[in-house]
Amino acid sequence: MPASAPASPTSAAANVQVGGVNVMIQADNMTNSLVITAPDNIYNNLRSVIDKLDVRRAQVYVEAMIAEVNVSKAGAFGVQWLLAGGNENVSGVGASSLNGLGSLLAGIATKDPSVIPGGLSLGILNGNPVNGRMPTLGVLASALQDSGDGNVLSTPNLMTLDNEEAKIMVGQNIPIITGTQASSGANANPYVSIERKDVGIKLRVRPQVSEGGSITLTVYQEVSSIDKSVLTEGAGLATKTRSIDSKVLVDDGQIIVLGGLIEDRVTFTRNQVPLLGDIPYLGALFRYENRKSEKVNLMVFLRPVVLRDADATRNLSSDRYQYLRAEQSRFERPSSALLPEMPAVVLPEVIDARKATPLTPSDPAVKP
Repeated sequence: MPASAPASPTSAAANVQVGGVNVMIQADNMTNSLVITAPDNIYNNLRSVIDKLDVRRAQVYVEAMIAEVNVSKAGAFGVQWLLAGGNENVSGVGASSLNGLGSLLAGIATKDPSVIPGGLSLGILNGNPVNGRMPTLGVLASALQDSGDGNVLSTPNLMTLDNEEAKIMVGQNIPIITGTQASSGANANPYVSIERKDVGIKLRVRPQVSEGGSITLTVYQEVSSIDKSVLTEGAGLATKTRSIDSKVLVDDGQIIVLGGLIEDRVTFTRNQVPLLGDIPYLGALFRYENRKSEKVNLMVFLRPVVLRDADATRNLSSDRYQYLRAEQSRFERPSSALLPEMPAVVLPEVIDARKATPLTPSDPAVKP
């Protein structure tokens, strides 16, 4: 805290009255200093207050664990009917097409196997396709069972000063169509306007450390992805977003769960021929049923660790550095007699200049 210093463009000065005495206080952001012009007794009082405020700020290391588990099961069964002549001259046709499988009839007539639905399809053909006659479908039974499991674990970590916001984003930046203009006689300049949107994992945290060691966290967590199951009719991409915006209180080193986004969805659809589909037992030959069950569990956990001094920060950084070096050293490069050998890419070993020895992790509370 110098007694005098030249003014700079980033400095700010203020004149205040303390006990009837004019005191000038000037702040210089470039040198992070204060210039105080005051009598000795007032200066000493101000200096004691500033010494209590001018202390090292704590840092907070936040570990986020995002776990998503989804289980889906689906099943479908149905029977399609077509009654027609056995040659190219069809004199009469009767058909039942359920669940949009009418295109399958035309596909078989044109010998196009690409329209056959997934799963097991058993049918009876009328006609002889070898002799060039048009094959027609007598009956088709289609059955499909689908199941899928997913387990996604993301652990974004970040460090920030006390009462300072930090954010991290891991994902993609995709284009979203916001407007189009086709070419016409009056307008010969067509255009497509797009907007870029970040899709992935976003974490925004502002920690505030109290004197007792507890931490107030203002958290915004978002998990978004492209949803290909939504039909946009050529209007662009659809995204699926799950987010949490909350403020919580947690102790140093404690794991806290922000919330669980749980979805349990069961859908059942039935397409049938009127009256015929209601016949007991035999009605199954005139129905198409589709059942689907889906469960999604998404949990978000946070674990903040307060780093109050330089040693704690150095130990944490060293621990993460050594962890990454160990992962790189376990990476095996396949050898080939025909291709040149590629050099190993490993982070250099860090030496502590104070002790002239390699840095080693020493804080068991921050082990990966």
